[in-house]
Amino acid sequence: MNRKTIVHPSVIRIIHAVLVDHGFPRRELLEHTSVVAARALETIEGGRAPQRLREWQNLAAATAAAYAVEAGGTPPAGPARDPGICDDPDEQAPWLRRDPRDPNRTRFQIAVMNDLFDHGEMPDMAREILARIADGVKVDDIAEELTLPVDDVRRRLRRIRALFFMRLAFVETLAAQLQVDVVAGDQVEELLAWLR
Repeated sequence: MNRKTIVHPSVIRIIHAVLVDHGFPRRELLEHTSVVAARALETIEGGRAPQRLREWQNLAAATAAAYAVEAGGTPPAGPARDPGICDDPDEQAPWLRRDPRDPNRTRFQIAVMNDLFDHGEMPDMAREILARIADGVKVDDIAEELTLPVDDVRRRLRRIRALFFMRLAFVETLAAQLQVDVVAGDQVEELLAWLR
């Protein structure tokens, strides 16, 4: 891994989570994220760079937390500040408001996936592989059904997941920068069309 890993979607998500946890508004995340990324790179300048993605994520989390305190963010709620049971849990944990099973979130993810298929960015036989995965078929059986080597099916599945999650993170970051709630609204298609 090289220094470009600092902009890996999972590293950026961790920086965002730490900053939000310290009270930074989502509309300001892009500006603060670039500062945190630059400081993380300064930290390792002249030393040993992290070798694994998990090490980059840990570096990003520590740098984001230090930056948040320095920039006047509020300390995250923890055991010392636990408000206990409250009437409106969304006030205490706003990042938990969106249920992952939320139909709007599902519609948003399907729109992103369909966009990747519509523009030919998915690997060959991606639809067939995903349909069988959704049906609960094991990778070995999928390979046999599609007359492909097992390693080839695994490689394509990894590529499908990587493309999907990278595009999802990109669209969410762009939406946050534009202050558009693409998950709750119907602007998903408009935003994806604008990207083209």
